[in-house]
Amino acid sequence: EHPDYATSCNNLADLYQAQGKHALAEPLFQEAVGIKFKEIEYNFKNLSENEKEQYVKANIEDYFNNFNKFVSGRYTENPAISTDAYHLAITTKGLILQSTEKVKNRILASKDKHLINLFWEWKETKDKYAKTLNLTIEQRKKKNLDLDSLDKRANELEKQLSLLSEDFADIYKPGTVTWQDIQKRLLPGQAALEIVRTNIKLNIPETTDSIIYMAFIITTQSKYPEIVVLPNGNSVEKN
Repeated sequence: EHPDYATSCNNLADLYQAQGKHALAEPLFQEAVGIKFKEIEYNFKNLSENEKEQYVKANIEDYFNNFNKFVSGRYTENPAISTDAYHLAITTKGLILQSTEKVKNRILASKDKHLINLFWEWKETKDKYAKTLNLTIEQRKKKNLDLDSLDKRANELEKQLSLLSEDFADIYKPGTVTWQDIQKRLLPGQAALEIVRTNIKLNIPETTDSIIYMAFIITTQSKYPEIVVLPNGNSVEKN
């Protein structure tokens, strides 16, 4: 999907939320963050750690903050929505922490010309895909650029690189950890805690704070990740 579609979903969801139509807003927020998550999942693979952080701030952060703001209020009506916010938090953190720079350096240090050439072609293809994604359909036609072809070529190169480099295969192999996976590892009396900082104004009585913290708690008895909202984020950070 084109990035503008995610923006449209997000804006319409905002409107429904302002009107108190939370059931209509929910799938639109989920659609918007789903698109943006696919975007970072695809584009992060060829970015350094610093580039990932910059990319999130420039293209993703507002969408995720907006979604978390909605979830913090919607949770009491629909506790199941906490699973989406929790998955988004832990998976995005995992993608940011992946050491892509180390993999690049190891491939370049291998002195394997075929492997190095494949890596640079893969990186150039991914870069081209990311730039093409932000063009309109008309602009793509004028420049004779096709997203499907670029995506197919990038995937082909990725498979070849995974066969030739264990480092590459390890960091880019698919795999998703769910909250249930974490729950299964807990012993009776134990709990897993994940805290998410959300930088956006929240309409909570008696506060105009622009920062909230959401604590996701999982125990062996949890039906869904439980959410505790800490609304006074600015005060917490000052102390």
